[in-house]
Amino acid sequence: MENKKQGYKVRKYQGPVKRYCQMLNLKNDAALIAEYRKRHSEGKVWPETLAAIREVGILEMEIYILGTNLFMIVETPLDFDWDTAMARMATLPRQAEWEEYMSVFQQAEPGQTHGQGGCPLSFRFLLQRSRVRPGLSILVEHTLAETPHARSVLSYGYNRAALHRSH
Repeated sequence: MENKKQGYKVRKYQGPVKRYCQMLNLKNDAALIAEYRKRHSEGKVWPETLAAIREVGILEMEIYILGTNLFMIVETPLDFDWDTAMARMATLPRQAEWEEYMSVFQQAEPGQTHGQGGCPLSFRFLLQRSRVRPGLSILVEHTLAETPHARSVLSYGYNRAALHRSH
């Protein structure tokens, strides 16, 4: 992956895709978080798990980490159904074993998988659909869905002074 300050290239698709975004919480333990990072580093995710992800129709999956918070982006075809795909994935080779292998890291209810234990994010803003005029004050809030794991609200504010400095 490229330098985080320079961004990174995203995959191009033949047509539109759906995107799912979830928050997951890790246990607040530095050693566990280091091990989680290690198990998800390049070449460490089991081949059966990668194959299962692709087999159920997931086109791309990205996981970002900040402290104990994981942010996952999943891109799928338009006809993808999350619940059906996760149920199918659970039947594929070594998936139950992978979920058990990873369960020590997550703050989740007993028996929840990665797909079930996440907190879906509530959609709030898309730049493509927004019109911004200089001097307009914008506040965009991304709120987490109403689940026991929802903990935070992220707010981004742009003020008139900041807009004037950029012009």
